Amino acid sequence: MTIYRCNAFFQRLLETTKLSDAGDLMVNMQQYLLNLANTQPEAKKFANAGVDFLKYLRETWLDEALWSSWSQYGRNLAATRLKQPVEGIILMTNHLESFNGILKQKYVAQWQKAGNWLRFDIFIHHLISKILPQIFARHRLLSKYGRWVDERFHDAAGGKALHTLKNVMEQPLSLLSYLFDLINYASLILLNKLSILFYPIIVWPCG
Repeated sequence: MTIYRCNAFFQRLLETTKLSDAGDLMVNMQQYLLNLANTQPEAKKFANAGVDFLKYLRETWLDEALWSSWSQYGRNLAATRLKQPVEGIILMTNHLESFNGILKQKYVAQWQKAGNWLRFDIFIHHLISKILPQIFARHRLLSKYGRWVDERFHDAAGGKALHTLKNVMEQPLSLLSYLFDLINYASLILLNKLSILFYPIIVWPCG
């Protein structure tokens, strides 16, 4: 019951659209844990740890600006600004972290020497001229293969699409925005002729 209640608490917290509602959930959960500690001695250690964790959540993650970044309120706001369905707004950064890992380990590593970071302008050069073309080419190939699978097994599958591959344009917008922001920033540096001045300290953190 306690595990179920904790899971429900976090789910409801993510679904909040008002900061005050998030605060009320925190207060109610804290009261529940305090009552649990007072009435069930065997659960006191667990309950006290839960109260400490709630304090951390309240002090760290319930700041209004930060709350709006992970709550349903922020998701709704992002959907409105991007003019996209709310279902397409991703709250987690797993896709960015995954891409960052692939970028560092698969692509950037081949141009590093002795594990040293790439100069920022060199990284942007490889990103534009080599890395992005490879990524988009791979997605085009997978999309083409997916269409072939659909056509080849259309009748056998009863007219249903068998593949689960997605076109590159269906990938999370934040990933492309992330890449384009890097390119725009690099262009700004180069257009203002700052790359030569700052190249010893502007590096891409690939370590």
